[in-house]
Amino acid sequence: MTRYCNAQAGDKAQSIQYDIDNLTAELRYEGNQAWRHNNVALLPLNISARGHNVLGSAYRVAIFPDKTSGQEAFLTECARPKYAGFTLGEMVHHFIPDYIIEPPQWDDEKKQAILPWLEPITGLDVNAVLTDYEALLSLVEEHIGWQEGSTETLEKDQSAQAPTVSTVSGNNVLINNRTAVHQDSGGVLQTIDVCNTTVGTSVVPIPYPNVAQSSDADSTASSVKINGNPACNLKSNFAKSTGDQAGDKKGVTSGTTEGKAEFLMGSFDVYIEGQPAVRQGDLMVSNNKNTPPAPLNQPAGPMPRGLNIEDKGELAEKEGGYAVAVIISGVDENDPTLGHVVSKVGSAHQQRSIGNKGEVQGNQTKLIFEATE
Repeated sequence: MTRYCNAQAGDKAQSIQYDIDNLTAELRYEGNQAWRHNNVALLPLNISARGHNVLGSAYRVAIFPDKTSGQEAFLTECARPKYAGFTLGEMVHHFIPDYIIEPPQWDDEKKQAILPWLEPITGLDVNAVLTDYEALLSLVEEHIGWQEGSTETLEKDQSAQAPTVSTVSGNNVLINNRTAVHQDSGGVLQTIDVCNTTVGTSVVPIPYPNVAQSSDADSTASSVKINGNPACNLKSNFAKSTGDQAGDKKGVTSGTTEGKAEFLMGSFDVYIEGQPAVRQGDLMVSNNKNTPPAPLNQPAGPMPRGLNIEDKGELAEKEGGYAVAVIISGVDENDPTLGHVVSKVGSAHQQRSIGNKGEVQGNQTKLIFEATE
């Protein structure tokens, strides 16, 4: 099975590009979206997708490396507490809202529907709390379908072979043509944080604006610095966020407010201390994973100008021979035990005495070996 390191929208309409390495990719086009994304339920890039090897997203749908990962992500999503107590009918309405369940049979004599109301593909009661998520997965796959299209191997253009890390003016460098993240990179994450809030005698989930900044970068690299600031990688975070303080009953998922912001993805070919480097535009979640993913906004950088190197031509031939001088310190010319230094190049042989009085200056000896053909 081919291993992919990243995925995003391709150049062809509705296509998906699966990056194999920095120079090679596989393009999927035609077919249906479930096949192109390896996403049987068309899940978005959410917390369940992140737990199952998600490669990226395009057209608001997560991209997985294989079909199995997409199926497992869907089952994980169904088991989240937010769906606790949902009936089959409610789950169908949430995941495949365009699927119309056949109405129940009608009792003409009693003038009422005959219950239980069974969904024909799964055979489950539409009004009963759903616990068989595998059955729902089968229904979703049946409805959305899996239509294979065409694949094409891409050899990326020469620009992809350029260095993936480049210096730009100011306080940053480019990683994959996007600015790196560190304490002074000016990164700002803006997203929506839904927190339970007391309103009168009730507790109501209310969306609040949530902001986190790279100036609060934490868990950064200890050995890599950019403009004097420790660089951020996939394991780094922004230690705090603001804007949701009014949610006194805390985040609906995290149970916190003002929590840290974390990265979901980073570079596929640039690593900092063994982890993908993170860049401008990479997706993050905030308040301890209580928000939907959003891209990190921070100043971009211009592409560095290329070097203009002039050919100076060959060096002119230097007349005369060549020699190597070896200086030895701590020499006592009266020491009878001093030996000599021998130079051998092929069959050529040169020997110089360390104690040669003509080559001794103070406590140093200078031995000269002439170059041989």
